Amino acid sequence: MFVGYIFSKADYGQNNSAGGVPLGIDYQMHGVQAGLSHRISKDISTKLQYRFNYYEEPTSGGANNYRAHTVLAGLTLRFR
Repeated sequence: MFVGYIFSKADYGQNNSAGGVPLGIDYQMHGVQAGLSHRISKDISTKLQYRFNYYEEPTSGGANNYRAHTVLAGLTLRFR
């Protein structure tokens, strides 16, 4: 079993109301994952993983914001 969390933040936005175009970027990104891996035999293993990502970018006016759910399944075979 495995779990993980990732966080990233940038605070580089600048007030440029005189120019009319925002400068820099402000964002927050969060990611959480959990999964199971199992070794069936010496040469075969499997993995099942779920991940949730959340991204918020106020400097884009919300145009780049997203939430994402991901499910991954894997099978590894080792050939000799």
